[in-house]
Amino acid sequence: MKKLLFLAIILLAVACQSESKRADFAKTEQAASEEAMVPPSPPQDERAPASPLPARKIIKTARLRMEVKNLETSTAQIRRLVGQLNGFVSNLNLSNSNYELNSEITIKVPSDKFQELLDSIKHQAVFLEYEQIHTNDVTEEYHDLQTRLKTKKEVRDRYVDILRNKAKTVKDVLLAEDKIRIIQEEIEAAEGRLKFLSAHVSLSTITVNLFQKIEFKPSPKTYTNTFRNRLGRSFKNGLVFIEELILGLISIWPLLLIFGLLFGFRKRIFRRFRG
Repeated sequence: MKKLLFLAIILLAVACQSESKRADFAKTEQAASEEAMVPPSPPQDERAPASPLPARKIIKTARLRMEVKNLETSTAQIRRLVGQLNGFVSNLNLSNSNYELNSEITIKVPSDKFQELLDSIKHQAVFLEYEQIHTNDVTEEYHDLQTRLKTKKEVRDRYVDILRNKAKTVKDVLLAEDKIRIIQEEIEAAEGRLKFLSAHVSLSTITVNLFQKIEFKPSPKTYTNTFRNRLGRSFKNGLVFIEELILGLISIWPLLLIFGLLFGFRKRIFRRFRG
């Protein structure tokens, strides 16, 4: 009886210990989730000096259309200016009509050289038809993403610690791995957005449309399909047909040979069937 009582006490102690570990794991997981949702608290000491304002993150773009004296010369000069300011031409389209020549250039240039390049390009103009400048301040979004990214990485590290040191059952392991996977996907999405913003902030975009007026020239006459041209084409088509016909007959020569023999001996064959 004493042995049974002693064994029951041991089993009860093991069960209590297991339940205690499960409770600790659940509390740790809940704390990690709550910390992911609660933003970092502001400093308590109001007398502390204010932190410096973050650098502005601004995306700059510009579009302009202008008339130039010589399209080829101005295009070459703009490309040379872009190279001198460590930019590059990302797209270049040339076109022409009856009364003007056109060139559209898309330029990527470091943001600190944006205004300098824009002013230099306008010096090429005989007449500036329009100029549009657009700025998009993404400072708040950028720093908000940085803060959220830091918090998500801290929460991910806590779940990794849970997985390594506190998950005791298969269910606990799978739950921790699923949490880590979800948070890692959110981290990668935030990092991708940060890279996108950084690239557009560091490089500004300028789209320049140049045009040069020329003396009006009528469009070239369209091609007329004369009787002579059609006759020559028909003659060539006839030769091609004959060649294809000959080649087709050659390819089926065994059938032609069989039909020839049957035709040559048709009288004998008919006699034999009649007899």
